Amino acid sequence: DIMDPAAPVDDVGAGVLLNVFITQPGDPASIPYTNIAADLTPFAGQTVRIRFAEVDNQFFFQAGVDEVSLSSTEAGPHRRDAPPPAVRVPRPPPTAADHRYRKQR
Repeated sequence: DIMDPAAPVDDVGAGVLLNVFITQPGDPASIPYTNIAADLTPFAGQTVRIRFAEVDNQFFFQAGVDEVSLSSTEAGPHRRDAPPPAVRVPRPPPTAADHRYRKQR
């Protein structure tokens, strides 16, 4: 799915901007490895989230994802000298157990 990044990760409503792959009742129970492509042109210039999800609602469903790639066929308004965006993962605040461990060392 192509998702609005502000939507909850489990959203199945308005936060889903595009279903890239979805099965329908009556589809075969097994599908071989399949290349799937989606046109993301409508989202040019926007930040979107790509979500890989599977739901077990009839027997067992297993899905696999491999060799994901994004490509552009046109040059966009990107600055080549701009650094890549930084990703920050906040560290959880220390607990009492953390302080005791440090004192024992």
